[in-house]
Amino acid sequence: MLAEPAARHGAHAVSSLPPKGDAASIAAYYAELAASSPLPLILYYFPKVAPHAFPEPEQLLDICDLPNVLGVKFTDFNFYLMPRLIKRGTLVFNGYDEALAAGLLMGAQGGIGSTYNIMPEAYLALYRAALAADWEVARHWQNQLNDVVTTLLSYPFFPALRAVM
Repeated sequence: MLAEPAARHGAHAVSSLPPKGDAASIAAYYAELAASSPLPLILYYFPKVAPHAFPEPEQLLDICDLPNVLGVKFTDFNFYLMPRLIKRGTLVFNGYDEALAAGLLMGAQGGIGSTYNIMPEAYLALYRAALAADWEVARHWQNQLNDVVTTLLSYPFFPALRAVM
């Protein structure tokens, strides 16, 4: 398992996309990973990529309650489910770069995104505006960032992102 070397090298948490399989096998996978990891676990919730993982919201809520699960990277536009996780004490990172402001408005404590690597200062400005509840400024930054995301999405995304980096 890569969690042990990650811990030795100073990582604070580990994360893993769910494997293929039904909801029960994914729950078992995350339970085993959380139990065996020396570091807290951040789950991935990304229904567009892994719709089989948590077909019912209660399954995600239950897995987030496992010991050693720190939180979830929430890559979805379900801004009804996100606050339910937060109310339960789950640390939530917004996943869609193009919806960071919306995720922060709904209570996400931060974000994890691919384009953060090429525009960190702009994402920090958005984040700081959200912390100050200056939603007009946050929306401005989100719109500026989304123009870049739109351009990247007009190409095969990850090769375009690598080229920009």
